[in-house]
Amino acid sequence: MKKTYIYWSLFALTFFLSCEKEEDKAVLNENASAPSFTNPSDGYSKVISPADTTESLIFRWNCADYGIETPVTYTLYLDSADNQFSEAIVLGTTTQDSLSLTFGSINRKLLNNMGLPKNVESVLELKILASVNDLFPVYSGSIYLRITPWVKKDSVIVIEEPESMHVLGDFENWTASDAPSIRAIDNSAYEGYVYMNIAGKIKFSIGDENPVVYGYGGSSGILSTDKSDSISIDSSGYYKINVNTSTLTYVLYPVESWGIIGTATEGIWDNSTPMTYDVVNDVWKVTADLLAGALKFRADNAWGLNYGPEDPTRLKGKLISTDASISISEVGNYTITIDFSRSAEPYEYMYSIVKN
Repeated sequence: MKKTYIYWSLFALTFFLSCEKEEDKAVLNENASAPSFTNPSDGYSKVISPADTTESLIFRWNCADYGIETPVTYTLYLDSADNQFSEAIVLGTTTQDSLSLTFGSINRKLLNNMGLPKNVESVLELKILASVNDLFPVYSGSIYLRITPWVKKDSVIVIEEPESMHVLGDFENWTASDAPSIRAIDNSAYEGYVYMNIAGKIKFSIGDENPVVYGYGGSSGILSTDKSDSISIDSSGYYKINVNTSTLTYVLYPVESWGIIGTATEGIWDNSTPMTYDVVNDVWKVTADLLAGALKFRADNAWGLNYGPEDPTRLKGKLISTDASISISEVGNYTITIDFSRSAEPYEYMYSIVKN
């Protein structure tokens, strides 16, 4: 009888504790309270000038409340007022309660990404999206900004530097100051080429102060900002990298080699003449005898990835995806170079063909 009493007592205690745990368990509130801006204030006005392009505007907000402690991702969307965010750009993404952007960065986004008029005040609408692992979205109310982007008013064409995304990893010892960058090509899309001398892990980051870091999102090609694991790189080499911070996706395209092809080359349109990668200067080069004719660049002796000239008549210029070819008018020996770094003006993929 004494044993039976003990068994029933233990059962009752276990049942009580298990019920208590269920009652105390925190549950995420899917109908979270929305974030709300605390800075800048509604109606904020700014005329951007060359003197303050390195200064920062700090966006702050009261955090969304999901009822439990959980990492929340905040995405700031910006559009022209009364546009109902139909052409909104992503101003930035963070897991903090603030985002700091230089006026230079804001200026580039307004001119390059939104196409706003230069040196003219624009009325803009800003809101925040809060989410947990891309689920349970909740939007803040909008605030309105009046900002005048700046461009130098003279005969000099000002080329705005596209926003950079750092590629951090084992190949550069996870040092932000040494990390190569890829550049913005659209509102939330980044593209570029990076050489990694060893296999290992990588992540992507935007911003130097409180950077937003993007890592492995649970499956190949998917990103996450939720203190995620690193992305694995199975082999060293030269990679074309595309990242989209809006869809949280990435593509790593390994490139074994670049080459020249066309009627101006030895291989005509059948075989590429290989180029050599210069690690120090981050360019591909070849010295070759050329005939009068057409010339293009392609990767891995195939047509899956290839570039041609923006202007077929120029021996130095911008590379784009096109069916056009560079026109070589004179027979001779040439040094041909392609540069995918986008590290200096005009911040484009570039080529040069110089007769020796």
